[in-house]
Amino acid sequence: MIKEALKNRNIAILVMVVLIILGLILGTRVGINKEKNRIEEKYLSGNNVTDESVKKDVLSMAEEFREVAAKYIDTNNTAYTDYVESVEAFEKAIGLSKNYKALKEIGADAKTLKNKIDELTGETNETLTSKLGKLTSKISTLSGSVDDYNSAAETLNKKIAQFPCNLLSILGFVKKADVIG
Repeated sequence: MIKEALKNRNIAILVMVVLIILGLILGTRVGINKEKNRIEEKYLSGNNVTDESVKKDVLSMAEEFREVAAKYIDTNNTAYTDYVESVEAFEKAIGLSKNYKALKEIGADAKTLKNKIDELTGETNETLTSKLGKLTSKISTLSGSVDDYNSAAETLNKKIAQFPCNLLSILGFVKKADVIG
């Protein structure tokens, strides 16, 4: 009788330990997934490169810059064609990473084009400088938003790499947040 009582007691303790561990794991999973969703929603609800109105705004600024640039440089010039191609790539880009990469290329190619025009004309074009300033300011704002998201995603990914989240990750219950760029 004592052996049976001890056996039942040990089984009860084992069941309790298993339930506590399962509760801890499930609670961790729910908490991590909520944190991941909060980070993604915060970024996607803000000023980001996949938002259609933001994208149209950038494309409009890019077109204004191209129109002014076309007055001062041969449209077959490599700096000009590279810029036009980067704008087209941004227009066609789908997804956060591709949009972000294309956006960065627009900024770099716009600066290269402006510098080429300044070099060819021998002076700084104020209109082009103004258009470039507006475009790069918008790109900088969007890049800052991506940087904030990446920082939060990397912090979350560090949590996921630690126990007990790493076990959940191995089992496929928790996935790391995507880092953009």
